[in-house]
Amino acid sequence: MVEYGPVKIGSSSFICPVRGVVITRSRPVRRLTFWDESFETYAAYATLLDDVAYSNYHRFGSELRILPGFEVVPDASTPNGTGDQGPAKTPPTQ
Repeated sequence: MVEYGPVKIGSSSFICPVRGVVITRSRPVRRLTFWDESFETYAAYATLLDDVAYSNYHRFGSELRILPGFEVVPDASTPNGTGDQGPAKTPPTQ
């Protein structure tokens, strides 16, 4: 069983899992060894309960802004202003 509910993440509200419960019942097979002989038999039933509460949701993502154009500005921290100025521009061919 999974229970869903509204969760506020940032400034928006989302429907997310808030609780999950799983009940498992099994009867495992056990190997028994007596007097140099071994055989398999069923063990007692085992009931397992897994109860999980989900919390502390975070938004995973990024934001970006594309600028229409830019001018390369020389880096003032290097001599002669020859710092990293982006990709080199090739002169037009004639």
